[in-house]
Amino acid sequence: MSSFIQIGPRWSGGNEHLLGETLRGEWGWEGMVSTDAVLRSFMDPEQAIRFGSDIMLAPLGTATANTVNDAYDEDPVGIGEALRDRVHAVLYLVSNTDAMDNVSDSDN
Repeated sequence: MSSFIQIGPRWSGGNEHLLGETLRGEWGWEGMVSTDAVLRSFMDPEQAIRFGSDIMLAPLGTATANTVNDAYDEDPVGIGEALRDRVHAVLYLVSNTDAMDNVSDSDN
């Protein structure tokens, strides 16, 4: 989970250096990243999508969805690629946990 706070001028949940370069690049993290609650105006869902937060704890779901839809309308390729990367991280996590074993066990 990324932090609720800002690191310097950037919210940690949308911080390219923190999530992309350090966490995923330098430390080699391949799993999923969740934001803390997205409650303030500085917590930008577009930044979260673009820069490495895979899941957003967004109690203000309509506002978050509207922000993402507006960002997609402005840059469909960039947001589409970012969303693909977010989905990949979530599916990577699921496929590398016992969750997949439990699904196949229940089919037998």
